[in-house]
Parts: sequence; structure tokens; C-alpha cells
Amino acid sequence: MTGTHSRSRTMRLVALGAIVGLGCYWAGSRWGTRGPDRVEAVPNPAKPPDTTGMSEDEAINVKVYSEAAPAVANIVTRTLEYDMFMDPVPAEGAGSGFVMDPRGYILTNNHVIENAQAIEVTLGDGLRFPAKLVGTDVRDDVALIKIDPGDHKLTALPIGDSSTLQVGQHVLAIGNPFGFQSTLTTGVVSALGRTVQTSEESFIDGAIQTDAAINRGNSGGPLLDSHGEVIGINSAMYSTSGTTAGIGFAIPINTAKRIANDLITEGRVRQVYLGIQATAFDSGFAQALGLPLTRAC
Repeated sequence: MTGTHSRSRTMRLVALGAIVGLGCYWAGSRWGTRGPDRVEAVPNPAKPPDTTGMSEDEAINVKVYSEAAPAVANIVTRTLEYDMFMDPVPAEGAGSGFVMDPRGYILTNNHVIENAQAIEVTLGDGLRFPAKLVGTDVRDDVALIKIDPGDHKLTALPIGDSSTLQVGQHVLAIGNPFGFQSTLTTGVVSALGRTVQTSEESFIDGAIQTDAAINRGNSGGPLLDSHGEVIGINSAMYSTSGTTAGIGFAIPINTAKRIANDLITEGRVRQVYLGIQATAFDSGFAQALGLPLTRAC
């Protein structure tokens, strides 16, 4: 009896230990600190693409994509929303971004990471990192986040000059529309200098209009020229159906570059405002102020 009782007790202890171990593993995998892990296979960016037999335009598209895709980020955010009973409900959002600096700085849209309690970045080479918010510019809908690459050497996209753009130039957009990572669309610069309101607080001044397909999830991704340089941040689309209608808008990279530099060096964005306000007044008001009254033709 003693031997049977001892074996039974031993088996119970082993079972209890297995349960505790599995519970610790589950808790660690859910809430513990995670290093980067590979989540998706992508083409090896170090291997030059074979463009034999392709047209010039096709070869440019393939070359730019192969070099840029590893630096394009799929950004997933986690927030807490509240239902009609004011109970907290976890919610996820998604968008795009791109590595602008090998130290781990990533540019995206403010509306991609707005109100996020947690931000996770998956790069085009399949590595996943937690990210922290460096700062935002709500007015221009630009945000800067940062990952810690550790020993991983990041690919940063070269930054172009949006002031030299011309209507008709070939452009390429890379992002994660509807969660499909590292998607390429192409088009041209359709117009320049647009003013686009993206929310109650955000306006894009001097926006780049393009017919490259931009859908939900593309927000924050790079708009590139045929040299592979970033000339804009894809931010908005015009559509009556909720999907692309061939009218997309990007924030000029010169604007985003200035904002990112301010956030990195000063921790805030310097804004310039005109300190006057104009108002119309009638003849009685003019006479009261002793101003000459003139009538427009």
C-alpha cells in the first residue's frame, strides 16, 4: 500500500508541475518580453533581382521594390475602446510605415497610431519589434515611432526631395492594404499642391496627388520615385465606395522630414503661425476708427 500511495503521489506532483509549467509558458508567450521573431518569408534583398527580358519600366519597378520592401513596416496598434455599457473592449488597428533611419526611427501617419496603448512593427524582412512613440504632429498627420533593432542591421529608405516633383513622374507605393503585407502599386504624380483635410484636426498642405492605388492599410507607407527615394507618405484617398478610385494623396516628404528632425532633436514640432487676424467691417466701424472709406470696383 505504501509503495502504491507513494507512486500515486509522485504522479500527482508530476501532473501538477506540468500544469504549472504550461501555465507559465502561456503567460510568458502572451505578456512576456519578446525579441524579434521571423513571421513571414520574403525575397532576399541582398540578391539582385533578375530583370532579363523585362521592359525598362518593369525593371525599374522590380529593382525599386526589391530594395525598398525590407524597410517598409506593417504597423499593428492595440487600443482600449468602450462599449455601450462603458466596459473596456480591446481593439486593433493597422497601417504602414517605413524606416527612415537605421537607428530604428520609423515614419508613419498620426492617425495610424493615434491613442495606441501598444505598437508592434513587422518589417518587410519578417522581423517583428515592439515600438514606442517618439512624437506626433496632429496638424500635418505625421508620427514618428522607434524600434530597438539590437544587433539587426536595418535597411533605411533614402529620402528624396519633394520640391522637385513634376506632374507625370512615375511613382511607386508600398504598403499593407487590408493587411496584405509588402504590396506594390504604381502610377504617376497626378497633381501637386493640393490641400486635403484628413480629419477635423489634420490638413495636408501641398499634398501630392497620385493614381497609384492607395487603400485602407496603405496609410503611412512610402511613395517612392523611380530612383527608389521617398518623396511622400501615403495618407489618404478619395472614394465614394471605400476602395481606391485612382485618387490618392501623400504628404510631401520635405514636410515629414522637417517634422521628424524636430521630434528627434528637440522632442517637439516647431510650428510657425501668423500672429494677426483679419476681419471685415462696415462704413460705420471705419468712421469710428477714423479710417478713410473706399469702395471696391
